[in-house]
Amino acid sequence: MIEFKDLYFTYETDTVLSNINFRIASGQYVALIGDNGAGKTTLLRLLIGELKADKGRLKIGDNFKKFGYVQQTTLKNQINFPATVLEVVVGNLYQEIGLFKFPRKKHKQKALETLKLVNMDEFKDELLADLSGGQQQRVMLARALVNNPDFVIFDEPTSGVDRKSSEHFYQTIKELNEQGLTILLVTHNVDHIYDDVSDVYKLIEGHLSKVK
Repeated sequence: MIEFKDLYFTYETDTVLSNINFRIASGQYVALIGDNGAGKTTLLRLLIGELKADKGRLKIGDNFKKFGYVQQTTLKNQINFPATVLEVVVGNLYQEIGLFKFPRKKHKQKALETLKLVNMDEFKDELLADLSGGQQQRVMLARALVNNPDFVIFDEPTSGVDRKSSEHFYQTIKELNEQGLTILLVTHNVDHIYDDVSDVYKLIEGHLSKVK
């Protein structure tokens, strides 16, 4: 289980999160919704350890030690080097490969098998920057999954992606959850996946409420 208990976070003189109580159990598919500025990003940064709360506690169970993180589709603006799809996924095995070492055949095979899970193995030799937004997000999903995480966070994963690609992406997430992967999805709108998620929480100006 992941649990926020009576948690507060203040930035300078502004209280960004107030009395947050929130939990995710193993195997759940949970959605966190809220407008820009509601505090979603701050909550995520607390969860992944980039920030520390002023008051309250964040408890993470032993079965949630390995995180995956899939961010928004802003890759076309970020990538300025020629990286192939396979290289991007293999790159997230750096802890297994070792610092300043080259990936071996087993690492590339593991990455290829993960790409197959998201139906992107046929693009393994393509440059990531040449793919569509939807295809890029599938690659980044494979990158997150290649380490066999216990828990994956999706932060507005289909922002800027066309509707058809978004539908395929969310269907893949649903199938992964059905196979036992614990998921937290951060989004503006949950209507299209409302029936798929187990719980929905909404942040409004730093205050959290459960709406499903």
